[in-house]
Amino acid sequence: MIFQGLFVLGWNTLILHHSDPRITIVYILSAVAAGFFWVNRRVLYRWSSTIFCLFLVGFFSFGLEAVGGNLRFPAFPFFYVLFLGCALAAPLRGVLVMGAAILAAIVFFGLNEIRTGVLALPKMNAIMITHLMVFTMLMIVALTTKWAERLRRAAQDGVEARSVDLEEKSRALLASEERLTLATRQLSIWDWDVKSDALYLSPSFARMLGYSEEELREAMAGTTANLLHPDELEDYRQNLQAHFEDPSKPFVGEYRYLTKSGETRWFLSLGESEVDESGKAVRFTGSSKDVTERRQLEDELRHSQKMEAIGKVTGGVAHDFNNLLAVVLGNFELIKEASDEEEVQRLADAGIKATMRGADLTRNMLSFARKSRLKPKILNLNAVLQETQSWFLKGVPSNVRVKIGFAPDLNVIRADPSMTQTALLNILFNACDAMPEGGTLWVSASNEVVAEELPAAGAEKLSPGRYVRLMVADDGHGISAEHLEQIIEPFFTTKPVGAGSGLGLSMVQGFMKQSGGALVISSSPNHGTAVSLYFPVVEGEAASIAPAPRAQVMPRGRARILVVEDQREVLTVLVQTLSKEGYEVLQAENGDIAVEILASGTKVDLVLSDIAMPGKVQGTDLAARLREDQPELPVILMSGFAQTDGKAQELGAARLTKPVTKELLLRAIEQALEGAAG
Repeated sequence: MIFQGLFVLGWNTLILHHSDPRITIVYILSAVAAGFFWVNRRVLYRWSSTIFCLFLVGFFSFGLEAVGGNLRFPAFPFFYVLFLGCALAAPLRGVLVMGAAILAAIVFFGLNEIRTGVLALPKMNAIMITHLMVFTMLMIVALTTKWAERLRRAAQDGVEARSVDLEEKSRALLASEERLTLATRQLSIWDWDVKSDALYLSPSFARMLGYSEEELREAMAGTTANLLHPDELEDYRQNLQAHFEDPSKPFVGEYRYLTKSGETRWFLSLGESEVDESGKAVRFTGSSKDVTERRQLEDELRHSQKMEAIGKVTGGVAHDFNNLLAVVLGNFELIKEASDEEEVQRLADAGIKATMRGADLTRNMLSFARKSRLKPKILNLNAVLQETQSWFLKGVPSNVRVKIGFAPDLNVIRADPSMTQTALLNILFNACDAMPEGGTLWVSASNEVVAEELPAAGAEKLSPGRYVRLMVADDGHGISAEHLEQIIEPFFTTKPVGAGSGLGLSMVQGFMKQSGGALVISSSPNHGTAVSLYFPVVEGEAASIAPAPRAQVMPRGRARILVVEDQREVLTVLVQTLSKEGYEVLQAENGDIAVEILASGTKVDLVLSDIAMPGKVQGTDLAARLREDQPELPVILMSGFAQTDGKAQELGAARLTKPVTKELLLRAIEQALEGAAG
């Protein structure tokens, strides 16, 4: 369309002007050039436009020479339009170069009379001056417009750059504010004007303690000291006083605060003071951070380390102590058998009973340290309660009422029957002791579903899942919060001297840990105590209570038994006990001697050996050799350590824990001999 219009314009000009047809050529070429620049406007932004404009200067000069003296050059209007378009679109430097070249051409042609092969070009007249002025004005307009456009673009680029920079800074500021918000969620800011006693507390402090801001002001009554745990008040006041006496030292302390619900939470407080000219504090500012979780983790770590240390000590002590008890028990049983006098029998029975109490004490210590050897079986706690109540009720004080609840369709558990009853009895007797003036004792077993993790005794956690809960509750004097934290510590007790060892609940907690469950205690002063044992449910198992083994007279044979024991007193008791029962007894004081006896070809029917002995050959080493050389020879291993020996189990050897009664010892020997014979 553009080229068609320009062609029509050029054709009309050719018809209207009957002068030299070269004028028409000038029209047509000017129109074609203008159309080219209109269609290809982007070319004007390149340096090539400057070169093309210089070509136009030459084209302009050719036009002047071609038309001679006819200064009514009709191509000038088209040329002005073409120049203005080029000037507005081309780079500023290109406009300057192009304009300067054209002005130089006009002045050159206007001031000089130039003769060519066709006509002579006259000197500048009024028309030429007019064209020069018009072109100069156009160039000024073009340059001014270009300069203004350049300034506008520079300003726009600057605004855009600043906008981008501001946007980036806004995003960074927003992210920083979000990080600051996250970092201060567990922080409480305070600002106390000491002179006016005006105190500001950030809203987060009320939120962390479970109060609204109005409730917090009422609870504080003007000072945060009213929110502290009573045991923290003295230390807090001394620390604050020391800081005000020397404000150059920062205020640092960790204190327990009471929440709205009565729970305790730990806060780390850091503060500093502004002082006046005299050095006296006038403004006290700082922050408090909730560090309850950190304190709980530290308590768990300390408890774990303490348990590990106690376990190591207990294991070593139990071994030696059990060996001593084995000697005492064996001798009392021998004394009882050696005399028919009633007084001797009574004294021997008292000694045996005391020895077994000592063994129970050791077992409780080992259970607390989680080193006791358990024999778990499938149990129904309803049956455990039924079996326990038949004889427990006989020992309950007359002023204590006992209520027992049995749950229908109670799930089964897997636990050691003897230890389960022992744990239950410990809790029952503790409950009775907590009600010296009388009261009510509730005992129940129920199915429970734990949806969320529960805190348990000993900094343990009860994981979500299905459990059978055995609960004992009383309405006695309750337990203070301070004692509740210590209640399962070994040897800790609130009972009078001689009334308890302080190992009962520690044993229960260790037993529950071994059983995969947890001990949960809830109590408050003057509101009684509830102690719950949570046992994991065992799916798809039939429940049964393994009856306690009943005493029976074991048939005695002429079997030959090799007894291996490094403790001379224990060895003597074992030899005497077995000899009186009709067994032929050989003895060895360590494993090395036992190996020599067996290597000499001496035939024996059973080996009864201690596990830990001096020398190269331990009890398990001896059992391993016999399994290779004489796999049919039965072996019974004994130890004062209560933890299970995995190697002894792998060897298939029976295992007894010292001290062992004569009845249990003879039963184990008879069963081993029968197994070898069958």
